Amino acid sequence: MIPPPVFIRNAVKSLLMGGTAAGDRVSTSRKSRVWSKRLPAIVIYTLTNRAEEFESAPKSYRRTLRLACELWVSKPSPEPDVPDDELDALSREVEALILPAIPAIIAAVDDGDLSHSGYEGFEADFDEEGRKPIGGGRCTFVFAYIETPDYLPADGLAPFDRIHIEHDLAPADGTPEAVDDIALDAG
Repeated sequence: MIPPPVFIRNAVKSLLMGGTAAGDRVSTSRKSRVWSKRLPAIVIYTLTNRAEEFESAPKSYRRTLRLACELWVSKPSPEPDVPDDELDALSREVEALILPAIPAIIAAVDDGDLSHSGYEGFEADFDEEGRKPIGGGRCTFVFAYIETPDYLPADGLAPFDRIHIEHDLAPADGTPEAVDDIALDAG
């Protein structure tokens, strides 16, 4: 099974690939190099993936994944202005493609928690140091879902056949005064 964060990033990449001014310049790796000659471009990555216990048996977690879509744009060469218009236009394209798809993406992962999913906002920044001003920004989306980890046993307990207990009786001195070894019946 594909881990939910990987599935979500790939689903968002599929939505954006060819659907915005960035064309096929969409990546899911933070290590992607962004070249000024190949702009606009989009880089998708996980900002945070928080977990809180949802149920104890079987163990499940409510996950809140904050996903970043980092946008990079520039102005055509003869224009010296910062690329505000281009960045705003690309952020709107990204928002328009992802927002309506959030319910379907979450449904593919789990029943999901649509009340806590959506669009957090957009932040922009500019670098005017080079030959062409480069604009960068980040659209942040939230995907909330319930996950029952497949690496935990279904009944919530790790399988074991023996218990070892040491008792440090009062006054506590770090030396066990009583030791119990209990063998459990496998049947």
